[in-house]
Amino acid sequence: MRLSRLILLAVLVAGVSSCDTPQNHEQRLQVIFPAVKLDHGEYIQKFDIAIYYGMVTSVNRSIQDWDYSVTWDNPDQQNVGLLARHFSSGLADVRKLDGLFTIAVDPTNSPYFKIETVLNTQKTDPTGGGTREINIPAEQMILKPAPRR
Repeated sequence: MRLSRLILLAVLVAGVSSCDTPQNHEQRLQVIFPAVKLDHGEYIQKFDIAIYYGMVTSVNRSIQDWDYSVTWDNPDQQNVGLLARHFSSGLADVRKLDGLFTIAVDPTNSPYFKIETVLNTQKTDPTGGGTREINIPAEQMILKPAPRR
């Protein structure tokens, strides 16, 4: 009887310790941008990020007068878009986007995880301004562990 209790206890302890839930082990990362040189009078007006095999779990702060959208293209790809509502709300420095989002990645998907980013800018100049699309490939994005809350 005593041996069966010990075996039952050992099985329960082993079973509980092997129960892994994605929330317990997911990796949380903040997105940091590489240096992007903007011309004089050039402002970021739109920002799109495609997240493969991960998802945004929090928006850490808001940018005043910007609209946010989150859509799923397919189960493995989440798209996040930000758009300045007015030209004057544009960003003159990409660093203002650093740490804006926290992204969660389940370790079972981490080999497939990547993010791709596109910045759209607009210039102020005497001829009415120009636009530019800046693609930032996944290997240039910087991901750092998110602070614990």
